[in-house]
Amino acid sequence: MSPYLTRRTRLLTAALTLGLALTACGGNSEDDENEPDPASQVLTQELADGALLTLDDVGEGFVDSTQPEDDEDSDLGCLSGIDDLDAGTKAEVSFDAEGNAETGGVLRSVLSGVKSFDDTATVTDALKAFRTAVESCDEVNVTDPTGFNLALTVTVDDGDEIGDVDDQVRLTGTGQVSTGPTETYSYDLAFVASRIDNNLSVVGVIDLGAPGEAVIGALTGTAIERLNDAIG
Repeated sequence: MSPYLTRRTRLLTAALTLGLALTACGGNSEDDENEPDPASQVLTQELADGALLTLDDVGEGFVDSTQPEDDEDSDLGCLSGIDDLDAGTKAEVSFDAEGNAETGGVLRSVLSGVKSFDDTATVTDALKAFRTAVESCDEVNVTDPTGFNLALTVTVDDGDEIGDVDDQVRLTGTGQVSTGPTETYSYDLAFVASRIDNNLSVVGVIDLGAPGEAVIGALTGTAIERLNDAIG
């Protein structure tokens, strides 16, 4: 697996998980701006950081791969964001585990993010807008100017919510990424965005090269418990 494909996939991973729901799912317009809600307590940075997943949560073989925000755009087709949405506090972390040559360099990425807003209405509207967007997004097939291609079948999970939350959106994406006919790898995405009061928690798991063990439910449950503890 080439370093270029790995880098592009990591950028795409960040855009799909953290960028999509934490900075790009705004639902309020200039004519309908929500005022700060005195009853909503914005988390401190320390509390938001403490609500993230940790290396101990994701298991052996992972390293912290959190990077500064990248300005490079990622075209995600119908999964692309709606509007920019600011929060009072935000925190995010990512972890990577990469296989060896015998496994073809299989890569698993886990991302965890938290945003705390000034009012509950803003994040409530945002998650509703996000749900509407992904429910109409069955397939993604985009190619950037370099030839990097993403092709996914997207499915929204309507099953029972994970953890003690006020609202939640869960989706999976199954397909492939490639830089041409000679370098094509499977790409599997599991993603959960959860709202508790005026706070949003996001967990994403991405497998490049081969699907791994299904862990999104357990990781989301841990993240939800952490966020509820932080809220108090």
